[in-house]
Amino acid sequence: MEKTLKDACQERDKALQELARLKQHLLDKELEESDKMDEDSKLIEELQMKTAHQRNQLFHLEKALKQAN
Repeated sequence: MEKTLKDACQERDKALQELARLKQHLLDKELEESDKMDEDSKLIEELQMKTAHQRNQLFHLEKALKQAN
C-alpha cells in the first residue's frame, strides 16, 4: 500500500511539473504574440503616416500642375 501511495504521489508530482511547464509555455507564447502585435501596430502606424504624407505631396503636385496649365 505504501508503494501505491508513493507511486501516486510521484505521478501527481510529475503531472504538476508538466502543468507548470505548459502554463509557462502558454505565458511565453502569449508574451511573444503580444510583442508581435505591438510591432505590427507600430508598423501600421508608420505606414499610415507615410501614406498620409504621400497623399499630401500628391495633392500639392496636382495643384501645382493645374496652376502650371
